[in-house]
Amino acid sequence: MGESEEHAQYIIQSVDNSFREVCGRSYTSYDKFSSFATRVLYGNFPFVIKETAANILRYVAWDVNRFSAQDMVKKLIDSGIEPMLEDIIKY
Repeated sequence: MGESEEHAQYIIQSVDNSFREVCGRSYTSYDKFSSFATRVLYGNFPFVIKETAANILRYVAWDVNRFSAQDMVKKLIDSGIEPMLEDIIKY
């Protein structure tokens, strides 16, 4: 994802468009996507990319109800994530 902003945008959009279908009914499959989204949120990416990652993490944490993703949300908020991103990921 570090090659260019366009490449990073393409990857995060591709993940966002397909991860629900890929995971299906396997709740543990969502953990990989929440970890990926968390790494993006901690990374040095433009806001629009982090916003998509925040939406992925929010979905896994609260809609799928994965406790591990909820812990990731808490740690991100405690670390001082941007307020607009915090609004997206908190329940």
